[in-house]
Amino acid sequence: MLARQQKELDEARKEAVAMVQRAKRRVQETEQLLDREQTEGKGVHTEMLGTLRQKEITQ
Repeated sequence: MLARQQKELDEARKEAVAMVQRAKRRVQETEQLLDREQTEGKGVHTEMLGTLRQKEITQ
């Protein structure tokens, strides 16, 4: 029973780590897009937000 609980805990920990990694990656992508928007103009923001949303749907 304890081994099963440990296995469940390990699995939950792995899922949490993966979620944090995805969130960090999204933050990094968003920061890059904002930097790009500032240098290239406003049209990029709308275009890339659609791309980010599509990535979230597929993940």
